[in-house]
Amino acid sequence: MIIFVENVDGGRDGHSSIGRRETRGADAAGVNDTCAYRRSSPVRRLPDPAHGGGLSQSFLRPVVAGLAKVQSMSSEIKRLQTGARMSQVVIANGFVHLAGQVPDTAGAPIAVQATEILTRIDALLASAGVDKTRVLTANVWLSDAAHFDAFNAVWDAWVPAGHAPTRACVQALLMKPGLDVEIAVTALA
Repeated sequence: MIIFVENVDGGRDGHSSIGRRETRGADAAGVNDTCAYRRSSPVRRLPDPAHGGGLSQSFLRPVVAGLAKVQSMSSEIKRLQTGARMSQVVIANGFVHLAGQVPDTAGAPIAVQATEILTRIDALLASAGVDKTRVLTANVWLSDAAHFDAFNAVWDAWVPAGHAPTRACVQALLMKPGLDVEIAVTALA
């Protein structure tokens, strides 16, 4: 059981402080095996209805609006180019997620495969209303570490200056012979 407690008189600078007490035993009063946590930063006091104060509409309006925004963000999911197995694009919670993209040119040189994928990523991002300057992170799978330098030459030319995303690049066995690269990205909507 977790109990939140407010210490009105013991806070610094006349402010109240909030602590958390977690009881681990059967005793809900905290007599047995209690861990206490205390917040040391000042906490804003809410108006006290017992002394003529109350939660006004002006105080509650932004709180309710913020909760409504969080709820609507978390409940809307838009899928683009959806098939039986997967969607190529999923837009949710302010993010654009792209499925891992592989080339149609299996067996072609790595530079050709990478260019094809990055061109497709540009088109998928555009279908979601964003571009590569909004990409936050990328995951890259290469069939052989020997492709790293050639892939990076294409990647570096594609990434806009000042907009490099976080990136992981690993060697992995891809699902079809001749596929040497797969890329998945997430962008900010």
